[in-house]
Amino acid sequence: MDEDVEDEVAEIKAKNLEATDEDVEDEVAEIKAAHFEESMKFARRSVSDADIRKYQAFAQNLQLSKGFGTWAPATASGYAIWGFALFALLIAFFINLVHFSK
Repeated sequence: MDEDVEDEVAEIKAKNLEATDEDVEDEVAEIKAAHFEESMKFARRSVSDADIRKYQAFAQNLQLSKGFGTWAPATASGYAIWGFALFALLIAFFINLVHFSK
């Protein structure tokens, strides 16, 4: 009986190895605009105006503390500040999107 089980396990392993050698086409190889548009149909706003103002104030204060008085990020650190603020907003948005799409 143990030999039968061992033979069956060996057969399954062999089939799995053969399957990995084949080119298996992924049905969803990449996220396309249609996927994003479909998900946006069910999305709710997750970031309030107050939160947006808070992130803008944070970015502005950080920028001014570095000595840059204009909105346009003229240096790498300016880009990093605005990138961080945008990243934080996007993370909050997508966390909410995933949470409410379930």
